[in-house]
Amino acid sequence: MDVLLLPSTREAFPMTLVEAQYNGLPCIVSSAVPKETAITDNVFPLPIDDVKPWCEKLSALNVACDRENPKIKSEWFDIRTCYKTLESLYQIP
Repeated sequence: MDVLLLPSTREAFPMTLVEAQYNGLPCIVSSAVPKETAITDNVFPLPIDDVKPWCEKLSALNVACDRENPKIKSEWFDIRTCYKTLESLYQIP
């Protein structure tokens, strides 16, 4: 099973986390990652200073994730929505 691990001590807005959620991956992240980046219920923030919860969560993740998550599409992260936004921004005919 694929899982995104993001043990950052500082983060602004990690696009890798958004992309991982879009692709249905469970994401184990440090509590330093902003809460706003958790678009789905597949993001699990954990303290960075203790490895044990990370190991336990990684072991416990044994579920299939929805790769076509409608919540992400409604949050403006769908590729078609992004394309249309950029198209209008750059006034592409």
